[in-house]
Amino acid sequence: MAPQRGSEGVGWIRGVVVDADDLELLAAFWGSVLGVGVAEQFDDWIMLTPARGGAYLGFQPREVAGTDSVTRLRLDVEVANLDDATQRIETLGGRLVDVVDESEFTYHLMADPEGNEFSIVLPISSGAVAAS
Repeated sequence: MAPQRGSEGVGWIRGVVVDADDLELLAAFWGSVLGVGVAEQFDDWIMLTPARGGAYLGFQPREVAGTDSVTRLRLDVEVANLDDATQRIETLGGRLVDVVDESEFTYHLMADPEGNEFSIVLPISSGAVAAS
């Protein structure tokens, strides 16, 4: 069942996250492919500057996503409120997999009705992403 045109969604795709064995290698490759630089970098995270479409491509170590995870790509869906979005997604047939609370970032790992995982995240603060 497709949503009605003009209906309000839960959020929008903010980025795609790749679980990588070599973050720097993949970030350099995709940065060159997309013609963008690094927006932010930590030991376990590299985020490229959002491209023309506004979504970013991010890279994290494969083990951060879960040692048994086969999925290597994950959508980040930006929402205004994590708890409200979780409730709406569950009403639509999705489920909460995990609440991830890291020192600098909290998000909810969700799954669609077929078990495909995605994250719901809050908006990036205005100072968090600087163009490179």
